[in-house]
Amino acid sequence: MAHKFSMVHEQVEQQIMEAQQMDKVGGAMADLRLKAAHQHKARQEEIDRQNAYYEQLQRQQDMANAPQAQARFAGDDAGYMFQDHHQHSGGCCEQGQQQDPDAPKDGEDEDDSDFDDDEFLNDPELNKLRTKRLMEMKGAHDRKQEMLAKGHGSYREVCQDDFLKEVACDDFCVVHFYHKDFQKCKVIDHHMPRIAHDHLETKFLKIDAEKCPFFVDKLKIRVLPCVIGFSNGIAKDERIMGFEGLNENLPEDKKDEWPTSALQRRLAEIGVIKYTPPTEELEQEIKERSGGIFEACTGGLGDFEDYA
Repeated sequence: MAHKFSMVHEQVEQQIMEAQQMDKVGGAMADLRLKAAHQHKARQEEIDRQNAYYEQLQRQQDMANAPQAQARFAGDDAGYMFQDHHQHSGGCCEQGQQQDPDAPKDGEDEDDSDFDDDEFLNDPELNKLRTKRLMEMKGAHDRKQEMLAKGHGSYREVCQDDFLKEVACDDFCVVHFYHKDFQKCKVIDHHMPRIAHDHLETKFLKIDAEKCPFFVDKLKIRVLPCVIGFSNGIAKDERIMGFEGLNENLPEDKKDEWPTSALQRRLAEIGVIKYTPPTEELEQEIKERSGGIFEACTGGLGDFEDYA
């Protein structure tokens, strides 16, 4: 009797557990359906916004291509001269002929009667330029958002496990291999965020050389700081080791105070950013305005050490 009761009790417990599992599965399915519905609604709203934007552009394009009814915009010079200037034709019109009511009155500026605000606003060429400019702005905005979503525009640190996927997924990437105790690495860190902000076409990263021995050995890095450019995951042959190519023209006591434009110029030479150097006057003005920002981060810099 006790054995039967035990079997019944186990069966009841098993049924309760199965019911609880079914409730959990049902709740999970309901959550998934709700999440899918929200995602579908968000996608549909985005599609509706895009369609509304393109419909507005299409209306502007149609307006720009609309034919003009006035003869002077259609190239009918004779009609233009007759309608707007016949009173100045030296008596070519009969005296008894009724004067054109649209002709300019005595003392009225002729140009004011020929062109008014509506004509400028509805000019097809202006509408074409406006539509073209809107499309260019939209394209630039879309490209900027795409780059920002991929991590461009900022200077970020990555670990060894994320290094390959960060470098391989972009056309251009710049990586600073640094040591936390090297002051000259901090000088590179001082300039990198500015360049990353100005060059959205390239991703800018930093990685601790002590924490990525595999890539340090693979890339044969022996001197820090070391800045390497990548194109589609492939390292460029030329690299920046230490301050190489950044401070040649500076006096010995100011070797660490090179401008940001020097690093931009070197990265452009390597082929990882698009950069046009400023004029000497502008570069001097930028340096004067920067004041003593370098002294705050470069004081007491020592020599680099080989990374063994």
